[in-house]
Amino acid sequence: MFEPIKTVQTRNYQLIIDQFRRLIEQGVLRIGDKLESERNLCQQLNVSRTSVREALIALELAGVIERRPEGKFIVNTDRIFFEKTQEILLEEVSASELLEARMAIEREIAAIASTNRTEEDLRNLEKILLRLERITDYRRYWIDKDLDYHMAIAEATNNRVLLQTMEVVVAPIKRKLWQSMNEEILETPTLVKKLTREHWAIFEAIKNKDPQQAMKAVEIHLQNISKNLLSSPPNKN
Repeated sequence: MFEPIKTVQTRNYQLIIDQFRRLIEQGVLRIGDKLESERNLCQQLNVSRTSVREALIALELAGVIERRPEGKFIVNTDRIFFEKTQEILLEEVSASELLEARMAIEREIAAIASTNRTEEDLRNLEKILLRLERITDYRRYWIDKDLDYHMAIAEATNNRVLLQTMEVVVAPIKRKLWQSMNEEILETPTLVKKLTREHWAIFEAIKNKDPQQAMKAVEIHLQNISKNLLSSPPNKN
């Protein structure tokens, strides 16, 4: 049904959406049709799971598809809904771009924070982590508090340029596509608990004034985010 994408591009998800639009216009995909699994779509399209997930989430946000417990379904075929995907994607950066930037920048920020932090910075970081641990409604509250923690690490560098740089990096995470991608992780409590342990590991390295360990802890944390964010949805337990 779907054709392999022959060129590797940063925005392969746009090419995937174009194929959905074409198949709907041809009547191959209709309202009520259940989509194949992400794994099968990856194989047919010859693209990464990252690209497939970004495309599906954009289509979901635009109202073209709907996620249900039994899978994803076509619910709208009007051209106007595909126009909405363009509006959504115009304001987004790709997952791979953002994660690459976070890895490059946040490792160094954590290292500098471990050297420059004050006792007040440590109290602030600990306070945010304790608030994160008290959250029970992950989908509603986790993302904002998680961003507060990563911004607090940047504040602990006591370097205004690094703080402003971090503000640029986290801005896309507040947008619709990233919110939806993160929500799938937040539906799995065991993954949230793992992220919490990683947050504390970063804190301990900063507290101990250990730049190398701080960099390593951030690297592990972001690698796990990448693995869970860009892989197929895990079993929820």
